[in-house]
Amino acid sequence: MAKVSRTIHALATRVRSLPDPRPILLRIVDRGRRFLASLPGRCLRLPGWFLSLPGRFWRLEWQLRILTALSLGAMLYVQLVMPTQWGAGDPLDHLRMARFIMGQPEGIWIAWRPPGMALFMILVGVTWAESFRGLILSYAAFAFALPLLAYSIIRRYDRNWAFLAGAFAVLSAWSTAYSRMLLPEQLFHFVHFVALAQIGAWFANPRNRLLPYTIALSLFVLNLVRPVAALYYWVFLACALLMVLRIV
Repeated sequence: MAKVSRTIHALATRVRSLPDPRPILLRIVDRGRRFLASLPGRCLRLPGWFLSLPGRFWRLEWQLRILTALSLGAMLYVQLVMPTQWGAGDPLDHLRMARFIMGQPEGIWIAWRPPGMALFMILVGVTWAESFRGLILSYAAFAFALPLLAYSIIRRYDRNWAFLAGAFAVLSAWSTAYSRMLLPEQLFHFVHFVALAQIGAWFANPRNRLLPYTIALSLFVLNLVRPVAALYYWVFLACALLMVLRIV
């Protein structure tokens, strides 16, 4: 009992010492404003940035260079060869929900569907542009990024194993399998691995005060896409509590 009491007391002390989130949120808003203010200048520098990409690429470690080439090649091959697939009745449900949110005709709110995919359809222009091109282009970018996200998670421990994980994502077609389907799986995989990359970065540096908020946001978005992601949140919370106790 004494050990349990000490653990609870240590956890309560740690919770009380957590920083007030309001200054952090204000900093995020301020950074967003500064980014928007600097956007015209950034756009003017884009041509020079693109011209510097070949030099930047060859300065990367060989594992990341090969993986980037593999991922880009697999993504382009799938985009050129595979047709766009509707994928059963799920996309129609999400499209109807998106139209309902936008107040368009044929819109229906479907209670058993989470709203994440519908909101993403609105974001990429499926409803207001009346085209799936934005969705397919986004999924293609996700297919390219997924192996690199897998690499980034393991890279801090071993670059060779990180390369094998990323190569497996490419060669097994896991990263590209849903990139031409109008299903939420590709969006779910991408947000999932963004959250995992942030979680890995926080475990490597648990004193980072911003990452817990971005992790919570990523897991919230993941739940909007598929509610099964609630399990990931609780697993992360348990691991985070253990990490906090170790720090205390």
